Amino acid sequence: MAIKLQKNSWLIGVHMSDKAKKKDVGFFRSIWTKIEDMDSSIEAAKVGAVVAGYLAVSYAIQMAFLIFSGETLYADYYDSEPMDEGFYYFQLIMYALITIFCTYVSYGIYKKQKFGFIPLISLWTLIEVGTKFYMVQSSGIVVSIIVTFAVINSLRGWLGVKKYKRLINQ
Repeated sequence: MAIKLQKNSWLIGVHMSDKAKKKDVGFFRSIWTKIEDMDSSIEAAKVGAVVAGYLAVSYAIQMAFLIFSGETLYADYYDSEPMDEGFYYFQLIMYALITIFCTYVSYGIYKKQKFGFIPLISLWTLIEVGTKFYMVQSSGIVVSIIVTFAVINSLRGWLGVKKYKRLINQ
């Protein structure tokens, strides 16, 4: 069901034409989508899948470092070197579970449009980025800023999906 109203109306159209959608394409629009209707809200929310995938890959890298070198990538900063075999396996299991969970969430967001985990993944990623800024100030700033934009965009998309679903169901 498509609702289309005039620009000055209190309700922006729920669906846009294909011509209007293809107008704004580029790298910046891929991490900061203009939310004007349900379709653009879904597109913005799907960026959360990239964020969850980023978390999955980063934890998989941590797990690989733990397996091959015996300590994680940021072990010196977080003082998290495995003290004994039990702590080593605890870290290994936790990284594996987090990697599997983030991969599952990424798949669910992108393929099945299950947007319920977006607030959790966004909060988690913002805490990770904030901790990284605090602990390692000079390394990876550009990637962290891009990931922060993607997180905020996916939250905006999630809020847009909720808004337009509520408007459709009225």
